[in-house]
Amino acid sequence: MLTQSDKYCKGFSTWQQLVTMCYAQIANPHGLRSLIDSINASGSCRYHLGIYKDLVRSTLSYANNHRSPEVFKKLFYSLRDTLDRSARKKLRKDFYAIDATEISLNINDFPWATFRSAIGGIKINMKYDINNSVPDYLFMTNANEHENHTLNDMHLSKGDTATFDKGYCNYSTFGAFCEKDIFFVTRLKENAKYTVIASRLTDSPLVVSDETIIFSGKQTKTKCPYQLRKVVSIDEKTNKSIIILTNIFDLSAADIAKLYRER
Repeated sequence: MLTQSDKYCKGFSTWQQLVTMCYAQIANPHGLRSLIDSINASGSCRYHLGIYKDLVRSTLSYANNHRSPEVFKKLFYSLRDTLDRSARKKLRKDFYAIDATEISLNINDFPWATFRSAIGGIKINMKYDINNSVPDYLFMTNANEHENHTLNDMHLSKGDTATFDKGYCNYSTFGAFCEKDIFFVTRLKENAKYTVIASRLTDSPLVVSDETIIFSGKQTKTKCPYQLRKVVSIDEKTNKSIIILTNIFDLSAADIAKLYRER
């Protein structure tokens, strides 16, 4: 895989670029100059990793700008697929946490990443495999794109379980998840309108209530006409209540609360 990407390469191989950028993640240098100085000073260590001569900053910069990232994407998924999924105890089979983080960029260097009038930025949207403790899928958007528009792009399949915060609230997507047997655990928005149609007893000291609800708002009941579950749990750290919304009915309320905490 790596050698194929070096077909027209002279000097700085894909492997050397991979090692260099992995080192950058660990060492957290201030920039390319300090990264290059650190690697060049490592002597025999870098030699044994396949970097046989001193690196030049312009060479690394050129590779980062011109070498296709597709090979690294394929390598990541190849490594991910070697993980032993049967070695871990799972509360849900395919369990993912979905979240996003913003990265600020200099608007003069990255004018395409305009966020506000004088600020640039991108947003990394990630689906994280909780059972195997690895990222499963990610993509970038402009920093001003709201999270609730990205759930449908997370490559979720029938039987998957995803947990995310209420910033991802999208009633149409919740309805689509129910139709496709995709399970979700999130927080219910404070202004949500709903009707309680059933209540269940709970023996957990951390669970206040466990109810079956259906949305009653004019738009929400059309976008998501399915029965959902509302679990009110107590956060042990803050002692505050958390109102959880899910379409999972085959787990206890305590387990539902645990799923949300694991995000």
